[in-house]
Amino acid sequence: MSHVSPCFQQNQFFMLVEYLTSLHEIYPVKHEFAGYPAAMTLADRVHSDHDIAPLEASKSYPDSIEKVLHFSGKARDIQDFERFLEQAKSANIQNLLLLTGDKLKEHHNGRDGQPRSRYLESVNAVMAAKQHGGFRIGLLLIRLNMSKLSVMHSI
Repeated sequence: MSHVSPCFQQNQFFMLVEYLTSLHEIYPVKHEFAGYPAAMTLADRVHSDHDIAPLEASKSYPDSIEKVLHFSGKARDIQDFERFLEQAKSANIQNLLLLTGDKLKEHHNGRDGQPRSRYLESVNAVMAAKQHGGFRIGLLLIRLNMSKLSVMHSI
């Protein structure tokens, strides 16, 4: 039974605890943090630009642990996201965290002989997920002063 769904339905605050992805280490998962319900979010290329995909890392945790998959638009386009949506749906994962505002650690501006790094903005990702249907979407917006604001929304 999802513990994220009732939070949406009751407009209840809950925490997303982000875990770095790893093939070698399984981290203990918190279901409560500071007295609030908590859900696991599997990070997408936070440690390095070459971290394993959150969907792949999610397979290391039991199905009984509800997961929120972080999808970062770094070096990705809409076709990558649509493929991700199909894979998440096949894995029976409905919770997504979409991110706008960070950049690749190996960012290229197009002036160094490398192609310019591409970024899929979360607005486009949310629209695609909404059109696809069946997902609960979390947004993480990073403002210019780098303070973070996270909002979860069910669509």
